[in-house]
Amino acid sequence: MAEKSKSGSMLVQQVVALILLVMVGLALYFYLKGTDAKHSSRGKVVQLSSDYCYLLRPPGWSGGLEGDVFILRNPKRDFVILFSNLASRAFYFTPLNKDKAAIKELLGNFAQGVGIKLRNLDLPSVDTVEFNFAFPALRVLVKTDDYHGRALIFYSHNVRFLYLALWRNGTPYNEHIAGSFMSYVTLKPPFDEPVYKRPVINSANNKNTVELVKEAGIHADMARYLWANAKDPGNVLRAIESLQQAMRLLAESGVGATFAKKYEDIINIYEKCRAFRKAKIDRMKSEIIQLSAMGDKKAAAEIAKELMGVASLDSEAKIRMWAKKQYHLLSPPR
Repeated sequence: MAEKSKSGSMLVQQVVALILLVMVGLALYFYLKGTDAKHSSRGKVVQLSSDYCYLLRPPGWSGGLEGDVFILRNPKRDFVILFSNLASRAFYFTPLNKDKAAIKELLGNFAQGVGIKLRNLDLPSVDTVEFNFAFPALRVLVKTDDYHGRALIFYSHNVRFLYLALWRNGTPYNEHIAGSFMSYVTLKPPFDEPVYKRPVINSANNKNTVELVKEAGIHADMARYLWANAKDPGNVLRAIESLQQAMRLLAESGVGATFAKKYEDIINIYEKCRAFRKAKIDRMKSEIIQLSAMGDKKAAAEIAKELMGVASLDSEAKIRMWAKKQYHLLSPPR
C-alpha cells in the first residue's frame, strides 16, 4: 500500500511539473512573439508626409513631422536628421545665397529652433549642386564642437527646403546615410517642378541691385499688361515668361524678399496663369486618352504632338515628356 501511495504521489508530481513546464513554455513563446512583432514594426520603412513632400523614415529610426520640420533620430540617438519645408510668399523671390556668414546664421537659427546648439559652427565647403536634376541647391559640409554635419538648401515655388544631418560618430556608414538621405525625399506636385531657375548669388559681393530691380519692374509691368489681355491664349504663356524673368531678377538682386509685398500681385497673376495653363493641358491630355481609347490613334497622336509644343515652360517638362511618349506610342511605325 505504501509503495502504491508513493507511486501515485510521484505521478502527481510529474503531472504538475509537466503542466508548469508547458505554462513556462507558452509564456516564453508569447513573450518572444510579442518581442519579434515589436522589432518587426521597428524594422519597417515608414512613409511620412507634409503638404509639400513625402519622405521615407529608415528602419529602426524614430520621429516624424513637428510643425514644418521632420525630426528623425537613429536608435542610438547619436544621429539626427532635420528636414524643414517652410512656406512663405517671400520665397518666390529668394535666391540661393552662398555667403558663408548668411548660411551660418540660417543653420544656427534653424538648429536652435529645435533645441540643438551648434557650438563653434564651421562650414568647410559650400558647393552648388542640383536636387532632382531640376532645382539648384547649396550643398554644405558642417563641423561643430559636437557634431559632424551635412546640409542641403533649395527652393520650390514659395517653399524653402532645408536638410540638416548631424551626427556624433564620424563613421563611413553615417557619412553614407547623410549623403544619401535626400534620395528618400519626393516632392509633391506642383512643387516637383520649379517656377524658374533660381539664381545663386553671394550677398557678400557688390551687385548692381538698383538696375536689377528696375529691370524686374519692367518685366512685372509687361506681365500685368499681358494678363489683362489674356483673351489671346499666347499672352498667357508670354505673361508667365515675363513673370519668371521678374522673379529671377528680384531674386538675383538679393533684396527680393524685401519687395515681396510690393510685387505680391505678380504672384497672384502667376498662380492664375498657371491655373489657366493647367486647365488647357489637362484638357489636351484628356482628349489624347479618350481618342486613344476609342481607337482613333492618329487624332490622339496629333494632339500629343501639339501638346509637346504647348508645354514649353521649364515647369512643364514632365508633361512634355509624357506627351512625347504618347506620340511615339500612338504614331504608326515607319
